[in-house]
Amino acid sequence: MEVSIYILLFHLNFALTWYILLAKNKWTVDILIRLCLMFLNLWLSELTSQFLVLLYIYHAVQIFRENKNIFVAVLLNTFCINAIGISIFLTIEFPRLVSHCELGTNGVLQIFLLLIILLAMKIIEQRYQIISYLYSYKKQRNFSVVLFFSIFIPFLLYHTLFPNDSLYFILTSCLLILINSFYELFMLLIVLNEQKEEYYSVYMESMKRNKEYYRKLEEFCHDYKNYIGVLENLLQNNQFKQELEAVVNYEKDFFETQLKDTLHIKLQKIHDPLLQGIFSKFMARAEELKIPYVIQINHIIPKLTINSYDMIRLFTNITENSLTHYESHPAIDRKEIIIKIENLVDCFYFEFSNPSKKTECNVTDLLNKGTTRQENSKGIGLYSVKKIIENNENISLSLKYDRKEQRFYCVLTLRKQIII
Repeated sequence: MEVSIYILLFHLNFALTWYILLAKNKWTVDILIRLCLMFLNLWLSELTSQFLVLLYIYHAVQIFRENKNIFVAVLLNTFCINAIGISIFLTIEFPRLVSHCELGTNGVLQIFLLLIILLAMKIIEQRYQIISYLYSYKKQRNFSVVLFFSIFIPFLLYHTLFPNDSLYFILTSCLLILINSFYELFMLLIVLNEQKEEYYSVYMESMKRNKEYYRKLEEFCHDYKNYIGVLENLLQNNQFKQELEAVVNYEKDFFETQLKDTLHIKLQKIHDPLLQGIFSKFMARAEELKIPYVIQINHIIPKLTINSYDMIRLFTNITENSLTHYESHPAIDRKEIIIKIENLVDCFYFEFSNPSKKTECNVTDLLNKGTTRQENSKGIGLYSVKKIIENNENISLSLKYDRKEQRFYCVLTLRKQIII
């Protein structure tokens, strides 16, 4: 009877951590799979340890299917396992060592404590969106995964050698919880530090570009005054038309270059330094790849109150997607990437378009994970955009492909009632 209670308790623990913290959709299929595993485990109770490993792998596979990153799958799984481990340690293992433990009563307390821990984690997630950020995290850290398992698994096997009512069992339980906690907190700090570095790099890119543009504008004003002075001098001295034309032709290319550089000053209409930095970064990247672009900003764009990290991920993914999928060929009239930014009555309007060859792929499928035409891409750029939009009710996205113009359009709108 006690073994059956343990089995039910473990399966319920795994289900609660999944549905409160990680579940996205397709609950019906998932519930059926969990019920099958639970009944099979009750029938083969001597294989409970193997079923726990199977549940761990099942969770990891489900997470991996979302973002194609083993590191994230292990890290999020570690959060879940640690929450279960802490609640079991405090309500079952430790009470069993110091006094009598009624498994049924203590099991209820364990579920109650686990719910408190999970709900607290859910509140933190809703405020800081850490799990949402991890789902879109792209960097692979497989070495840390190997290192973690090479430390954790030997200690886990050593832990199973002791009876569950012994002091050594409790001490090794504490050690396993500490190993899990250290790994998850250490790796989370690294990930959040990368996030902060990305935030500051975008901001500094904006400041660097602004400083450069003001310098070029000052140079342009200085050279333009000198140019006007030369023309005035030629006119005062009654120089012939040929001399005037020579001066004009000589300076024409120079001033066109200067004027083109100063046109970047249009980004000054964007009063949000982060958003300005994102587009500055896009311009630098496009110039590096020698991809032509046009940015049209007709009105002042004030600071947006969307979460800063969401803003960086949202616009960076879209602009990077337009560069990655840029395709130009002779049949396309307009070769440049075009970005239009409008301050409308009820919303802020962002339109991104890039030339693209005809495709049979449904544009809405591009929002699904793994959908891409790039050979070395995992297809999670626009999928990450979709996840961000799902967490922000004031943002909407639409995709379309114009076969006549042979352009791909990505339109983003931010409703103003939540934006200052």
